Amino acid sequence: MEHKDLMKYLVVFLYCVLHTAFVWADIHDDVLHVIRREDGLMGDNVSRIITDYSGRVWISTNQGVNMFNGKKMVSYSTYVGRSKFNGVGAICETSDRSIYAISIDGIIVLKYGSKKFQQVLKDIVGPGCLFADGHLLYIGGREGLFVYDGKHLKRITNNASRMSLDNSVRQILKDKKGKLWFLTKFAVNIYDPRTSKIRTIFIKNGLPDRTSFGQFAIYGGRIYLGTKNNGLFIYDIQSKKLEHANGIGNIISSIYDCQDGKICIATDGSGAYLYDMRKDRILQTFSTQDVGACKLPTDAIYYYAKDSNGVNWFGLSRYGMAYSYHSEPFFKPFAYGSFTTDGMDVRSFLNHGTEHLIGTLRGFYYIDERRKVVKYFSPEQLGDAHIVIRMIYYQGLYYIATFDGGLKVLDPVNLHLKPQRLSPLLNAKTISSLEVSPHGDLWIGSTEGLFVLAKDGKVRRYTEQNSHIIGGTINSILFDRKNNGWQTGADGISFFLSSSQDFANSHFPKGFFHHEARLMGKYGHEGMLFFYNRENVFYTDALMSKFGKLSMPPGLADEQIYDFLDDQRGHYWVAMDKGLFRMDYSMRNILHFSYGEGLRGNLIYGMEMDPKGRLWLATSDGLVVVQPSDLERWTRKAKYKVLLYDIMKSGTPLSNREEMVANEEGKLYVTWNIVSQELRMTPILEDYAKPYGRIYEYSTDHGDHWEMMEDGKAIIMKHLFLGKHQLNIRLLGAPGTEKNYSVFVVPSLLFILEMILMIATAVLWFLWHRYHRNTKVLLTERNDIEEALIEVEQAQQKQETPKYQRVKLDERECAEIVARMKKYIETEKVYTNPELKMSDLAETLHLSSSKLSQIFSLYLKENYYEFINRYRLDEFKLLLDQGAYKKYTITALSERCGFKKSSFYSTFRKVEGMTPAEYLKKRNISV
Repeated sequence: MEHKDLMKYLVVFLYCVLHTAFVWADIHDDVLHVIRREDGLMGDNVSRIITDYSGRVWISTNQGVNMFNGKKMVSYSTYVGRSKFNGVGAICETSDRSIYAISIDGIIVLKYGSKKFQQVLKDIVGPGCLFADGHLLYIGGREGLFVYDGKHLKRITNNASRMSLDNSVRQILKDKKGKLWFLTKFAVNIYDPRTSKIRTIFIKNGLPDRTSFGQFAIYGGRIYLGTKNNGLFIYDIQSKKLEHANGIGNIISSIYDCQDGKICIATDGSGAYLYDMRKDRILQTFSTQDVGACKLPTDAIYYYAKDSNGVNWFGLSRYGMAYSYHSEPFFKPFAYGSFTTDGMDVRSFLNHGTEHLIGTLRGFYYIDERRKVVKYFSPEQLGDAHIVIRMIYYQGLYYIATFDGGLKVLDPVNLHLKPQRLSPLLNAKTISSLEVSPHGDLWIGSTEGLFVLAKDGKVRRYTEQNSHIIGGTINSILFDRKNNGWQTGADGISFFLSSSQDFANSHFPKGFFHHEARLMGKYGHEGMLFFYNRENVFYTDALMSKFGKLSMPPGLADEQIYDFLDDQRGHYWVAMDKGLFRMDYSMRNILHFSYGEGLRGNLIYGMEMDPKGRLWLATSDGLVVVQPSDLERWTRKAKYKVLLYDIMKSGTPLSNREEMVANEEGKLYVTWNIVSQELRMTPILEDYAKPYGRIYEYSTDHGDHWEMMEDGKAIIMKHLFLGKHQLNIRLLGAPGTEKNYSVFVVPSLLFILEMILMIATAVLWFLWHRYHRNTKVLLTERNDIEEALIEVEQAQQKQETPKYQRVKLDERECAEIVARMKKYIETEKVYTNPELKMSDLAETLHLSSSKLSQIFSLYLKENYYEFINRYRLDEFKLLLDQGAYKKYTITALSERCGFKKSSFYSTFRKVEGMTPAEYLKKRNISV
């Protein structure tokens, strides 16, 4: 063997081995999920698990209570009293969304939206069980049965004494008629709330010594009684017969009614059981001795329940909690009779009428439903072949292509498997592809080239040496409408021209994808051919006139492609790392299916659509079949809605209460201060399915564009405007899971204060500006008026002053008159009289008005008003120096000095060269 061939085999072998190891790990890791203290659980001893009205799971442990949504674990301390013990036993939820629990401090409650438990009933002696019936809480204790309505506690008595172990209530149930059944040590009691009457059924006879009841269930006139030391008993009410159920452990710690004729039984030391009360048989066992899906880390089980979604919940001793992932029943493993492919690593398959061939990692199965035959062919029978790659029916025989085991032939009549006799080169080699040509020839692709088996039995071989075929292993073979052949290999595509019966690789047009490596081919609609590798999907018609590459939707462009199928019904099916995708021919409408929808095998090796429209898939967890219409129906009418968790506003997480309210009301509030708070949240579908590979999409403000996002990634909303916004989120392509949230952007308190301050500042500035402008206008007008008044006064003075002849005045006389006038004015302060006129002053000095006017004009070189106002101005300054401005305004002060309001400001400005305000500022006087 050449070195090149040896390396080729080695690479293929390692690839298969690695994928096998990965699949094995995947199968055993995804069926049961264990949660312990290091995962956020309060304690490692779990006594009860319930599901609330919103689908969240509540867990009571020996160290407190947890709430779990499938991803996030929230812890609640139950310290309410003096005791340091934080353990919780029974737990339940009433219709007002309150969570009640039993602790060492009595009955405690977590009110809806509260952050911590509070003590509510501490006087009940030895409470042991709880039952919620609407808003009523029933409590079983050593003194019997009690009912609590949120305000008042009432004791319901029975026939036993008040303080007796016989009166201790162990469990409470409700039947379909509304009656309450409660279990005591040796009796079952039936309480009718309408009549308050109690009927007691004593079941002591026939029990082994020292046997007492701890748990029970009722079904069809029978009572299933779990004991603390002798397993399960069945009591027929009518015949009063008591029987022991075999096969169940002795110490029964819990019995849970699944409401479908089945009960879940947990034992301390023997595992857990799913029991069918209709047929009185064990359906399933969960313990450390089981393999695969049923295997638990311990046999000490305190609680077991199977919810309406098919999820098994286990409360464990010292190992925390375990649960099985939810999975919808759409992808059904192929089974016939007792044979099933569930959990099988299926690599290939062939459906031919009632016959089915299933190739696996180790051998293959032949099933004929008509003849009721199931036969297994081992790797040894296949020549120690590791993997069955492909199978085909040709001329009454099945040809089996294997990895490193060559080509085998199966006769379905006698089920005889024999080696092929076409060519020695097809023994102990890798046979990678099989296809029947339109002419009825069998084409065989291998590591040794292409072999063509004609109908007449002749075999032709094509290699690089004798034809234009591209070398390497031939991965796939297709034939187009023109009967031309297309072979894909490690280095590209070879084209077989039917007319010349030879390879003609020069026919590829410019820009064609024939040089793409490691392509696989599939048939498509309207005669199209599709070729894909890990990175891309290409297409072409038979004439190669219409060709190109499919553009994968955003979010999937970087995903690796493992298989591709055109169902020729309007959709492409693409197997990728994160599951199976279905998209229409426009590549817009996308559906995604993974573990949660029942597709448990992460690796898909082959897909085929049968004539009935069913999709078959060879997966790492079996050969599964699904009806696409069921998938479409589920996406429109899914039971679960997407919710949000880990909600944060600008990096600050919401409290658990705020998160619960936001999800239930569908409302989120963020504040706005120039920009809005950043809103960050993570979506989850609370069906408790395996989250790996799940994909969500969301849109905002009723937009048509949906943004794709992987599980665990956060949605970020920021730079929102004030007002109401819309957030819509769902599983990819599943409108039935859609949840709509209203996001309200409201002004922050700081922003409101800032706006008030800004508005107040703007108003004050506007008022000041308007006042300043109006004052300036008024001052201008006032000055104009003052000047006009002065002119009027001067005119009046001229009219009052008699005409005089300009005669030369005696200087000595004028000086003597002025001296007398100043003395009089200064002594009597007559200038403080605002009505003082020049004629009054002339009369006092025994002068004529004309002569005094002549003295002002010719001797003093100023008029009367200028002279007298100078005194007034000096008086004003004097009063300022004396501090009179502290008692009077500037205007009042000027009037005390004899100024009229109209002349003060003009006189001051004319004499001092500045306004009164400027004068005061200059002298640092603040009025």
